Amino acid sequence: MKSLNQSLILLCAFAITTGAFAQFPQNQAPDRALESEATIQQRLLGQFLFRSTDLSLDGSQSCATCHREDRSFTDGLVEPPGILGTGGGRNTPTLIAMAHVSKFPGPTVSKKTRSLVTKVMTLEERCLAPIENPLEMASSLKSVLVKLRGIEGMKAKFNAAFGQASHGVTEARLGKALAAYVASLKPRQTRFHRYLAGDTKALSEYERHGYSTFIKNGCGACHHGMGLSDGLMHVAFVPNSRRALRQVTRANEIAFQARAEQGARSLRLPQGGLAKKLFDSLPVRRQGGMCGTPSPQRGGYGGGTTPGQAIEMQTLTLWDVKRTAPYFRDGSEPDLTEAVALHIRDLKEVKSQRRRITEVLSAQSAAGNRPPRELRVSNAFRRKLKTAPDFSSADLDAMIAFLKTLSPGARVTNKPRFSKG
Repeated sequence: MKSLNQSLILLCAFAITTGAFAQFPQNQAPDRALESEATIQQRLLGQFLFRSTDLSLDGSQSCATCHREDRSFTDGLVEPPGILGTGGGRNTPTLIAMAHVSKFPGPTVSKKTRSLVTKVMTLEERCLAPIENPLEMASSLKSVLVKLRGIEGMKAKFNAAFGQASHGVTEARLGKALAAYVASLKPRQTRFHRYLAGDTKALSEYERHGYSTFIKNGCGACHHGMGLSDGLMHVAFVPNSRRALRQVTRANEIAFQARAEQGARSLRLPQGGLAKKLFDSLPVRRQGGMCGTPSPQRGGYGGGTTPGQAIEMQTLTLWDVKRTAPYFRDGSEPDLTEAVALHIRDLKEVKSQRRRITEVLSAQSAAGNRPPRELRVSNAFRRKLKTAPDFSSADLDAMIAFLKTLSPGARVTNKPRFSKG
């Protein structure tokens, strides 16, 4: 049985992940006054394109369909339905502070072998990826450019944003405009910002204890810096765990449903594009209930033949975390406290099964099914994390209180009988 991660990569893997030492940012408020005229024009063009359904195959989807501003650029769903209505097997991540993640894993077609491979994407490339995802917008960059060029005034919009009037609408400019808008989505002011700026009374004593617990238990190893994310891929749960098995089961369900829906609707995917290549690589039913792919592909991280290989994912920001439920890549947990508690248990298991996980990762590397090296956690980092996080229930409650201060307008959590001792 082949995991849909081979073809979904493939599509960006996010989850709440935690680790060891933190460097937190200072004030994160957007400063529009410092923007150049060109940056303003590119951001505004990107915002227009972000909301445009012309980026999708049938005009039913836009970036804003899943990344809603009123929900911190998530959609509140377990997983978005996509053009085919089948879901994509992953929860919609927030785009807040995405500008501070510089590298992303993503699928491409090898020019040499014409097979699917994984590459490191820039933010501009990552913003374009959903357009060619068959479970999201299911279009092609080529057809989208044709559509945009046919819209009156669009060429002028692109030239106003980028200059050089002869260039008009191009793929590179489309990616840059979308990335300019996404890069502008910074966290709004919170009490934790005020605390970092020197206002020690911005957090209650209880919330400060939660912050100390966060640091002491190493959560900042992954959640640090301006974006509260290191942008790297981490092993978040053990091979063949219930989570891994559920991912593979759901992946195959989506694949079968997508094929049936595509046939029922006679939806024609762009020929020769990445969308068609990814769709063709989805698992298919075989006699006797077995499943596989028409032609197995290499290069998709986590895309091996067993659920034990689908265990690595990229760190997500914690800004406004209390409003970005449901949590984890599969959107399986709606409650923040339960999500953090489950993640802590998962990390303890990962720590206790390090040798086994190393063997799985080595096998993945040999098969070409690991994230690009630039996105992997170094061995030196792993050696630093000598102990798994360890929380009492009281410490966990305090840390949840701290995490809520990463959202604007969060009420103060105070425990009158709280004692640090």
